[in-house]
Amino acid sequence: MNNNDFLSEVPPDELSGDPDHTNESRKFYSKYWGKTLSNESSDYNGSLKKYRGDTIISFNTMTRCMISLLPIYKDSNLILGKTDQGTLLDIILQSDDVSDNLKEKFEKFHTLCHCLANFMPMVYDKWNFDKNSPFTDLKNLNQAKGSYLKYNDFPDLFFSDIRRFGFSEEPYNEEEKKEHAVYFTETNGQYFERFNNWNQFVERNYLQDFFQKSDFEHTVSLAPSKEFFPSYIYSRLSKLPEEKKKECIEQISIFLTNAIIIITARAERLARLENNASFVQS
Repeated sequence: MNNNDFLSEVPPDELSGDPDHTNESRKFYSKYWGKTLSNESSDYNGSLKKYRGDTIISFNTMTRCMISLLPIYKDSNLILGKTDQGTLLDIILQSDDVSDNLKEKFEKFHTLCHCLANFMPMVYDKWNFDKNSPFTDLKNLNQAKGSYLKYNDFPDLFFSDIRRFGFSEEPYNEEEKKEHAVYFTETNGQYFERFNNWNQFVERNYLQDFFQKSDFEHTVSLAPSKEFFPSYIYSRLSKLPEEKKKECIEQISIFLTNAIIIITARAERLARLENNASFVQS
């Protein structure tokens, strides 16, 4: 396999409508996480206490934010949370209020979002379907990353807390532990124990390209600053003054640039391993 194989879009199949949960994806996980998690593709089927794939960098979150900053959002009855990815992309590509450069970035990121280089498996635990449930009731890491407003599916924020609560020896108080209870469940604790330390978590999940340096302390910026995105409530973003909207759009552009760089670099990393005849995850 070469770089392009890891960058090609993974289509839904008979097993799943989610590209990160298809037969192709499960075979990818069983090979690259074979020693750390499991070499059986059937163990990545989302069964409780087994594993399930996750799309690391989300297309929907920032794309919906972008659309909420455009006039079309206020001029229509668009419900962003119920709009599919293809339609979201079409809205941006057809908008006269989006620069050609930004359109190219959105289109490029859309092609990369559902590729193997943007997937990883995580342990799968009980999914809490109660949307009003506090974060302290969540047990599933995938759900925490995607649903908890602290992360809102931005992996840089999520990985920082995995390091803090999964691997750091730095003390935390009971209030912090309660707020981040998902990291202290028995199932998730056993998952973290499969990695000797934080560096090994990064390396065995092939996440090096998400970090600025080889010490894996500081992530490459993906989440926008809280100054411009105090909340990901689209109606609030639509009411920002025009100058603030421009600043938000600049941060969206940075997100897209970094997302494309990270996914492309991770594909190259995976391809190098694939072409290494002695590759065994050890």
